[in-house]
Amino acid sequence: MEPKNVRFLMDQVQRLNNELFWYQSQDHFNKDPHIPVMTWLTEESLISPLLVEYDRKIQQKDEQIQSISAEFSQLKEELSKVIQENDDLREKLCNLKELEVDSLPNILIETDADLKAVENMKKQLVLVSKEKEKVMEMYQESMKQVKHLTTELQNAKSSQRWDLIEQQTSQVKNEYLNSMQNIVAEIEPLQNKLKEKESELMQLKIENNTLQSFTEELQRKCKWKEQELVELRKKESSFSVENDEMKIQVASLKHEVKTKNQENEQIHLKNSELEKWVLIQQEKSSKLEENLHEILEDKKNAQQIVENAVLEKDLVKELCQQKQDEVNHLQEMVEELMKEAGMATRKEVDEVKLQYNNRISKLNEKVHYLELECSEKDATLERSLRDKKSAEMELENVRKDCLSETKKCNEIKEQLGQRLTSAQQSRDTAMRNLEKLRHQLERDEKNNKQKSELLNAQIDQLKDQVSCLNDQNSQLSDSKLQLIQEVNDLKAKVLKTNNERDEIQRTMNKKISLMKEEINTHTQDYEVKLQNCEDVNQGVLVEMKKLLNTQQLVSARWKEEFTTISNKSEEKQAQLRSELSRYKSRNSELKGLLRESQMKMSETSQLMKEYCAKIQRMECQLKAAQQNTMEVNRKLSYLQMKHRDLSNENRLLREETHLNGSNNATRNQSLDSPCIIDQSSNQHNEEEEEDGLFSER
Repeated sequence: MEPKNVRFLMDQVQRLNNELFWYQSQDHFNKDPHIPVMTWLTEESLISPLLVEYDRKIQQKDEQIQSISAEFSQLKEELSKVIQENDDLREKLCNLKELEVDSLPNILIETDADLKAVENMKKQLVLVSKEKEKVMEMYQESMKQVKHLTTELQNAKSSQRWDLIEQQTSQVKNEYLNSMQNIVAEIEPLQNKLKEKESELMQLKIENNTLQSFTEELQRKCKWKEQELVELRKKESSFSVENDEMKIQVASLKHEVKTKNQENEQIHLKNSELEKWVLIQQEKSSKLEENLHEILEDKKNAQQIVENAVLEKDLVKELCQQKQDEVNHLQEMVEELMKEAGMATRKEVDEVKLQYNNRISKLNEKVHYLELECSEKDATLERSLRDKKSAEMELENVRKDCLSETKKCNEIKEQLGQRLTSAQQSRDTAMRNLEKLRHQLERDEKNNKQKSELLNAQIDQLKDQVSCLNDQNSQLSDSKLQLIQEVNDLKAKVLKTNNERDEIQRTMNKKISLMKEEINTHTQDYEVKLQNCEDVNQGVLVEMKKLLNTQQLVSARWKEEFTTISNKSEEKQAQLRSELSRYKSRNSELKGLLRESQMKMSETSQLMKEYCAKIQRMECQLKAAQQNTMEVNRKLSYLQMKHRDLSNENRLLREETHLNGSNNATRNQSLDSPCIIDQSSNQHNEEEEEDGLFSER
């Protein structure tokens, strides 16, 4: 350190000598004799302003060194206090962590990140302690150097070199006194400029201090921003975990809603199937009732048809008897006419005997033909009678069958009535049950709708929360980007300010010693590190407390939510199981009713088939009887036509006999009048009977 200081002093002496020679070479003393000379140039007792300024600077530096040493001692005391406080806080933290570890082992085991943070903090504390030791060593070394420099200065002052330097300085003072009288006029504006520069330097110092404070604030803000960024990242990670959990919950809730909707749809399908089955059963019961009414109507129609057939049979018998009576009457009339004609007109008939014989032969042929026809008619009548008897037998059998069937039908009707009553009762019960089921279904639908609405509301809330979280994430990302931009801007500003500060410090450091720079840098670094350590410790403590509180609250909330969700799910499962058991019992009952109704339907279908077969037989028999009656009617109409032809021929014969038998007119008239009356009456009766038959047909 000695040669450096000596060189520094020698350089200053040479610089001063050069300035003196420069001033002396200009000869300012002889230029303006009227200019007053400064007192310090003429008087040796006064020192030059440069030396005064030099002494003043040295005194200022000594005062600064004393103030720095006092501040350094204060910093030592404050450091000792801070170290004690840090030790106390560390002990408290260790105790708190041990208690929290004992109370919440699971949570602390799970928080590996917190353990890593604690380990990092421990490492940082170790590094800070090492740096503190290094700073103390540097401080001790600097103090040793200061002491050594002071001893060297004292030795230099007591040495011969210092005497030589003093002699040289005295010579320089004398020369300087002689040369500075002309320099005063030039130094005064320079002094003014120096004052201005000093004021500017003071302003620059103030600005430097403000910039330093601003940079410190910016650094603090940057640190806080970095801490906020770390917190935001942690929050983002926690929000991402919560988002994932909420998404899982939303997916589970959606799955539950889908299952509930599917169950509701299945229940609706079952209800619709049951309603369809009930409607089908009602339609079948209505069809059975209609079939029963149709069977009863067919039975009544069959009875009416049988009665009409019996009446027609009686009418046919009466008509046959009438025809036989007419034929007998005609035969009697012919015999009487023959006898009367033979007795009354034997004489007169001889002439016309041949004609009458021919006509009689013709009439006999016709009568024979009529007899043959009558025999055929008799045969047909016998056949018809046989058919009638067989039809009567069949009708009697049918009547008996009908009676038995009516009895059976009545019994079946009673049974069906009982079954219908039971079916109606069961239908009423089924309708009641259906109404109950409908009410229950409506209630279930309302409950399901309410539940679905609640679930939809919860899902909407969750979606809103998710959207809010997404918005928060987006806002956080935007804020993070903004903070990053601000940090970058602040870093740029800090760099600019640092550059400006470096420039200012360079200009200032030329006038300040190296020791002050080192001490200031060490003290500033140490203060910054202490502040960083304190800030980090406080931030870590606050974060740890916040994390513990949040974890405790979140765990309590999750436990409560899990208990409520588990209770709700168990209640829902119990309700669904009870509903399933009810539906199963109801399905079994309905299946039994279906089987019974199917058995009843099969029995009724068999009965209907039997009734249809019997009705078809009856219809076939009725068709055969109708065909027989049609044939009989045709034959009767043919016989009536023949009878009319015979009546017309009889009239012609009577007219001829009336014309030929003029002698026996009175007797013939007496005989013919009743015959004509009888014939007219018979004809009139025949016409009335034919009209009656036609009207009946």
